[in-house]
Amino acid sequence: MEEDNQQLTKKQRRTLRKEEQALERAKEQRSGAFKRAMLWVGIIVVVALFVAWVAKLSKPNSSAVPTVWTQGSDAPELSIVEYSDFQCPACAAYYPVVKQIVNEFKDRIRFEYRHFPLSSIHPNAEDAAKAAEAAGEQGKFWEMHDMLFEHQNEWANVRNPDDQFTEYARIIGIDTDKFFTAYKSDNIRSVVAAYEREARMKGLSSTPTFYIDNTRIENPSGYDAFRQLIISKIGEGAVASSTDASAIPGEDEGQEALPAQE
Repeated sequence: MEEDNQQLTKKQRRTLRKEEQALERAKEQRSGAFKRAMLWVGIIVVVALFVAWVAKLSKPNSSAVPTVWTQGSDAPELSIVEYSDFQCPACAAYYPVVKQIVNEFKDRIRFEYRHFPLSSIHPNAEDAAKAAEAAGEQGKFWEMHDMLFEHQNEWANVRNPDDQFTEYARIIGIDTDKFFTAYKSDNIRSVVAAYEREARMKGLSSTPTFYIDNTRIENPSGYDAFRQLIISKIGEGAVASSTDASAIPGEDEGQEALPAQE
């Protein structure tokens, strides 16, 4: 090659060098284009995987069918639905009121509890809802429901309520190992998430929120107001003989108004 170059004129050698340089530049351009193409392919794959991961997290588990948690009559004259948050102080304040209403009208109304954990302000609310659902798998939803509200101050502000909830499971007499497995399961998480999505789709943003016969109501100021609202719809009629109306003081006895929603 060297001998051939020596036989070429200066002009020919310059032309040859230019052609060689052009070939090198073309190779570099092809190499750069290939690298850029591979980089974009990598970015697209990463984005696609991320989107699929987010979709999987947000997609409800098709096998997670929320149980309808109800108390009262199977053939009610009136239905009450409460969207509630176990860590919400206002919900805890309404808890004994609702319990008394259900006890008094249990043969005439149906009460349904639905989860709406406001996790942005109540960091343990979702876990509490999961604890109730996990207890429900062993037939003790309402027992855990009551424990969570009655002992709200014990777990509401702890960093990790797992041990406290497991202790409640022991107290109400269920298998704690089965409870904890269910409590941590994706299925239970999906059930609670489904309840929350339902509440959001209804435009709800606070708890407790009550519906009577599918109509949202303004929260009653206390037990007497709640009772009168029910009677106005179904009449006085017969009530449970075990009702203890003195268990919760009425407004006429100086009861303070229940706290506002959260």
